[in-house]
Amino acid sequence: VLSAQGNKPIMGIVQDSLVGAMLLTRDNVFIGVYDAYQLVYRICPTGRANQFMQTDQFMQMHKQQIPQLVQSAYPVLRAQRMHLMVPAILRPARLFTGKQIFSYTLPPINYRRNTCLIRQGILIHGHIDKKIIGTSQGSLIHILALDNHDMLTFFDSVQRVMTTFLLQRGFTMGINDVVADSARIRAVIRCIRDSKREVNRLIRDVRSGCMDRLAGMNVRETFESRVGQVLNRARDIAVYGDCHANNAMMMVMAGSKGSLINISQMSACVGQQNV
Repeated sequence: VLSAQGNKPIMGIVQDSLVGAMLLTRDNVFIGVYDAYQLVYRICPTGRANQFMQTDQFMQMHKQQIPQLVQSAYPVLRAQRMHLMVPAILRPARLFTGKQIFSYTLPPINYRRNTCLIRQGILIHGHIDKKIIGTSQGSLIHILALDNHDMLTFFDSVQRVMTTFLLQRGFTMGINDVVADSARIRAVIRCIRDSKREVNRLIRDVRSGCMDRLAGMNVRETFESRVGQVLNRARDIAVYGDCHANNAMMMVMAGSKGSLINISQMSACVGQQNV
């Protein structure tokens, strides 16, 4: 799991499972009892590991076995998690949070990075993204591997839960995810106007000999660098409205695929702009 050369993980959660982890652990995600039981069942399936069951059938066959399934996910939790967690919402309907479901994949570990806070294997705050379960140094996977936890069980549990969650929720990307609304178009026009004004000012500074050179650069290289900075700032206006309602932005925020550059290029129907 860890690379001796770089002292960081070489294995991590990627692509669809990474998007699913971020979608599941957002603050506004609540899951009904039937779907929650189905997700917990996928953490440590018994006998029918490669088959998905209907929730009603699952409830009838495994209603009394849920505590045992949770216990077997991690042997060290057998004394601590004899039953499912109490739902975060009890009335008018029992609802679990996505953070509670993800916590079943975790061993009893304390971890904190950025906004993510885990206490005794319970995800308290923050969402899961590439910085947490990716291959970066100091990620959750890095800490688990250093503490000699069962990484195969962790990877397997996360993959199974995220696959089932995406089947329940659904996830797709359409043209609407890269089409800007009227407010964003006005912001783009305003930003382009301001950027042109700034670039024209840089051109005047070069022609008049007033531009201060950056360290290790001549005037031409300094001009190219500063123009690139102005254009890069203009590029970042490609965030469309509510990022959490935009599936293209969700992939970028989770670290699964793409970047702001890709979204802005798709929106404007252009290719690479800077070499």
